Amino acid sequence: MKRFRQPEAFAMVQQYYAPLVFSARMDSPSTIRVMLIDETAGESLLLTGLPCRISLSQADITGLINTIDLDAAALRPALLSKLERPRLLG
Repeated sequence: MKRFRQPEAFAMVQQYYAPLVFSARMDSPSTIRVMLIDETAGESLLLTGLPCRISLSQADITGLINTIDLDAAALRPALLSKLERPRLLG
C-alpha cells in the first residue's frame, strides 16, 4: 500500500477543498490543526486535534477528509457549499 508524506497528502487534501484555502500543521505528535479559509467571503474555520500521522495511506487521507467534512458541516455548513469536489478520493 502506497503511503504519502504529509506534504503530499496535504496537497491532495488542498485539491479536494479547492477553491478554499487549506492549511494544516501538527499540534501534537499525533494530531493536526486545520484551517479552511474562503478568501472571497472572508470566512474561516479552525479545527484542532484531528488525528494524523507523518505518512498517510489513501485510506488515511480519505478518513481525514471525512473528519474535516463532518466537523465543518456541523460548525459552519455554508463554508463547504461552494466546493467543486474532485472524483479521485472516496
